[in-house]
Parts: sequence; C-alpha cells; structure tokens
Amino acid sequence: MQEDIKKKTASASELTSDEILEESEKNLERAIKTGVKTPHIKVVARLLLAVLLIASLAAFVTGLMKYSELQREKAALEDKVEEYEAEVEELEYLINSPIDYEYIIRVAKEKLNLLLPDEIIYHNDSNGK
Repeated sequence: MQEDIKKKTASASELTSDEILEESEKNLERAIKTGVKTPHIKVVARLLLAVLLIASLAAFVTGLMKYSELQREKAALEDKVEEYEAEVEELEYLINSPIDYEYIIRVAKEKLNLLLPDEIIYHNDSNGK
C-alpha cells in the first residue's frame, strides 16, 4: 500500500493541472459512491446542528416566558379567589344573623344612609389643609 502511495506521489509531480483536476473529480465521485463523507458534509451537518440548537433554545426561552406569565396570572387569580371567599363569608354571616334591633340599625345606616335622632354629623371642608 505504501508503494502505491509512493507511485502516486511520484506520478503526481509529473501530472498537469488538468490531469490533477480530473483525478480529484474521480476521487470525489468514488467518495460519494462509497459513502465517504467529505468535509463539506461535516460543515453542513454542524450548521444544521447549530440551527437546531438555536431553535430549541428559542423555544425553551419562549416557553419559560409563557410559564412566568402564567404564574403571575395564577397569583392574581388566587388573590381574587381570597377576596371572593371573604365576601362570601361576610354574606353568609349576614344571611345567618338574626333580624334584631342592631341589624335594623346597621341596614338603615349602610343601605339607606339614615341616622338616629341623637347622632351628629360633622362635615370637614378643609380638604386636608
């Protein structure tokens, strides 16, 4: 095998540029037929791998941002649920409380803006000055 390489090396120095070009084309065709990968295929494969890596990284970052947004939305909705639960408790208390004198006074003041005869109202027009 080494002798073949020596013969080809010796004969390559005697070849013209057209013959060298012809020989390299034949070698390339043989490499393609036998499935030998050329450096160009390696470069293309690396580029495709890089593109795939960048696309997956972009998808990951987008998913992470969406997850963060959903977590904020979840926290806001949980706060609303707590508010509504407190309101439900208050309404249940009002429904279950007996209708007595204190209940009538509270409804008259809160809903109807009525006052007892002995109550005094002070108005402050200073606007905090």
